Amino acid sequence: MAKALILLDEQDANASGAAQGWNGGEATLAVWGDLDGGTVTLEASPDEGGTWLAVGDETTLTAAGLAGFRLAAGLQIRATLSGGGGGASASATVFIYGR
Repeated sequence: MAKALILLDEQDANASGAAQGWNGGEATLAVWGDLDGGTVTLEASPDEGGTWLAVGDETTLTAAGLAGFRLAAGLQIRATLSGGGGGASASATVFIYGR
């Protein structure tokens, strides 16, 4: 069974979710809901939240969808909704394999 980390929960404005510790490995990002023209980006921080970097094009979604990724241990991750209109209600969860 996969472990789930909720990164955005019906986010209705342009904002970032709370940072989550990352233990490394493969996972799937799931994004759903109404992005209202916005983009959800999976970001990682190598310095405890001082700097946030986009994980990659595959984990930058402009519509509901799934994206696989692999990251090293010791990072923090979060999801950010940007460019959405006032009607956005986006959710994002990371499902971690084998945990």
